[in-house]
Amino acid sequence: MWPSVLAAAGGIYTLSLALLELDVSVGYTIWTGVGGVGTVIMGANLFKEKITLTRLLSFAAIISGAVILRQTSI
Repeated sequence: MWPSVLAAAGGIYTLSLALLELDVSVGYTIWTGVGGVGTVIMGANLFKEKITLTRLLSFAAIISGAVILRQTSI
């Protein structure tokens, strides 16, 4: 249980640091996007789940969405 608590606390702390420089909409989008993509990658590595074309396109949509949000908030 403690590794999960430390990971959650570390994630919230780093998000709060990022929000000092980023808008909330951009910071939260990036935070959830990295978590989602990271979960799929870990699932593929640990549990041998397949990364399909649909998943790759979804990754691209998440990443491009975060980049576009960041560019429009400058």
